[in-house]
Amino acid sequence: MKINDIGYYKVILNLDLASSGGGDNFGIEIVVNSSDNVVSDNIYVPGRWDDEGGAETNFPNGKSYIIYVPINVSGYTLKVKSYEIDPSTDVRFKNANTSTISIEKIR
Repeated sequence: MKINDIGYYKVILNLDLASSGGGDNFGIEIVVNSSDNVVSDNIYVPGRWDDEGGAETNFPNGKSYIIYVPINVSGYTLKVKSYEIDPSTDVRFKNANTSTISIEKIR
């Protein structure tokens, strides 16, 4: 998304996910204007296990993250990127229509 106003922004990720396996499945980065300019801390989306220690095949795994992002130059692009951590587990969107990304200018 192209941001045309310089300012400080709140980015809210509401992810409606399901997973199988208990390892960290993937990470998320907030990037401004280039792949080298990561402005978020490490965000890991973990897998989930049932109470008996076994892997669930479709375990609900909803996550919400709030990240504060400075935009110092008008016209910069803001991107949300994911990267694989553990290929032996699986995470997916339960329903793409119930996940959202919100961007709010704070100042």
